[in-house]
Amino acid sequence: MGSQIYMMQVDIKREKKRDYEEIEMLLKVIFNNDTVADLVTQLRGADSFIPRLARVAKINNQIIGLVVCSNATIVKGRRSIDVLVLAPLAVLPAYQHLGIGGELIRNVFQKARELEFQAVFVIGDEDYFPRFGFEPASNFDVSCNFDISNENFMALELIPGALSNASGKLKLLPLFDHLPSFSL
Repeated sequence: MGSQIYMMQVDIKREKKRDYEEIEMLLKVIFNNDTVADLVTQLRGADSFIPRLARVAKINNQIIGLVVCSNATIVKGRRSIDVLVLAPLAVLPAYQHLGIGGELIRNVFQKARELEFQAVFVIGDEDYFPRFGFEPASNFDVSCNFDISNENFMALELIPGALSNASGKLKLLPLFDHLPSFSL
């Protein structure tokens, strides 16, 4: 069955308003609660939301996954650096371990570079995200305004050297605060 999925065309597109209801159902199925679906709804209403970096994966016009990015800021004293936060990344269980999450990540990285973003942060699985080049944010002397383990708080330079002087604290929106780290 897995090889049949590879034979299907996976289309990665920008999220549209008409997708919202299907995305909400998808997130409730994947995470078995409303928390992440509520986060995405709240993100869409936030100034930090970047609609061009909300991407969906579809097979036969059915949404099977999504990735969302929002703006965040690294602050140290009076200095600040704008960066991206990748959250959430989600793929329906039946389509996991087939590379679809990776396709979503690579697609959003390409779009982010086109929009001239220089770095992205994620709170996520320390065994999954490093394969895309993420490394502990502490390597760049960046911490977070939430209590997150070092191995689960990661950064990636979209432009080499972008975080070389980034030392400071990443200020995440308060709506991220109540989510368990594995959800991001």
